[in-house]
Amino acid sequence: MNAKVLALLLIYLATIAVAGCTSGSQVKDQPAQTTSVKLEASPERYSLVMSSTPGVRLSVNTTGFTPSDAQFRWSADYGHFFSWNAPDFRINELGNPVLNNGQTIYWGFTENPSSTKDPVTVTVVAEDLRSGTVLGTSTVTLRWDGNYTVYVQDTI
Repeated sequence: MNAKVLALLLIYLATIAVAGCTSGSQVKDQPAQTTSVKLEASPERYSLVMSSTPGVRLSVNTTGFTPSDAQFRWSADYGHFFSWNAPDFRINELGNPVLNNGQTIYWGFTENPSSTKDPVTVTVVAEDLRSGTVLGTSTVTLRWDGNYTVYVQDTI
């Protein structure tokens, strides 16, 4: 190999090394994936006299993570939570607060509130099972319409 070809080859290799390219493909930086949790509540109005549901149905819509990799912490400043599932559709009181893996639960009450002026805030916080990092949080605000009925005012 003559000196000119060798010099060009060395310059080419040095250029590749300085550019940080060692193969035909480069790995680009991936943007950090955002995670979120959004509460969905139904029906829009719930009353103790309804026979179609034991309470306000609460489910989570998640983005950026798998619910089975998280723990969901549910709390409400009034009332308590229930499960109501197939196959027997028995109402099981879960209490308040509740931990689960994102399964649908129900919020309800059995006693008249001391005041119907204050809304009920239901909150869910999703945490990564391995790291404990908060993946997302969401709230729903329930307003009173008399002593026996609430309606969904806001979901954040």
